[in-house]
Amino acid sequence: MGGGFAGSHRAVRPVELRWSDGSDLRSAVPSQPDLTAGPLLWISRTDGPVTGLADLLGPEDMADAEPMSDLLARRRRLVGRAVLRTLLAACLGGAPADVRLAREPCAHCGRPHGRPTVAGAPLEFSVSRSGPWVLVAVARTAVGVDLESKASEERAAALAQRMHPAEAAYLSGLAGDRLRRAFTRTWVRKEAFLKALGTGLARDTRRDLVGAGPRPRSPQAGWAVADVLAPRGWTAALAVSAG
Repeated sequence: MGGGFAGSHRAVRPVELRWSDGSDLRSAVPSQPDLTAGPLLWISRTDGPVTGLADLLGPEDMADAEPMSDLLARRRRLVGRAVLRTLLAACLGGAPADVRLAREPCAHCGRPHGRPTVAGAPLEFSVSRSGPWVLVAVARTAVGVDLESKASEERAAALAQRMHPAEAAYLSGLAGDRLRRAFTRTWVRKEAFLKALGTGLARDTRRDLVGAGPRPRSPQAGWAVADVLAPRGWTAALAVSAG
């Protein structure tokens, strides 16, 4: 996403980060990205080689990934974290490993597992991982993103009634692949908004209307939700506060 956030009625395109084998991940990231026009959005694969990966990470990143027994999932997590740190470092100046990541208090319960933030910096970000992909948004105001593969029909049918009543009514008239696609876009819109709020799924998913139809809805005054153009087989959304 190379410019400002145009609004909720047009899908936004993230910038895909690409780097050749043997090159530094930092070579794929723009220097000092401009956030004055609105949030910026990047997507990257996490299954390719990254030169000097350990130099891009903080000790807490390695500690978080250490218990993971699935080596592919572990590597994807570490590469995703390196992508995030590299983007934040480009926005802030400095080295990726020196970016201090923290958590705000949860807006629902007050415990320290709310919206992720950069300690001591006027910068907001959100990250979502799914399969080999990581999606990152960076903004000056509260922001959330979600990226998901298409839900199964069983999951869509089971969770449809846990959506806002208007969304549940829309989904109730669908079946098969139409239900799967509509439910998944509803889910990513809702989770992006709840991540931006800082509550995550602790907040009742029936409470906020983000829309199940082709166009997303603004769940509250001062907020916008947009669909994000995602790789084939995935669905994504972005939510951002006006400030």
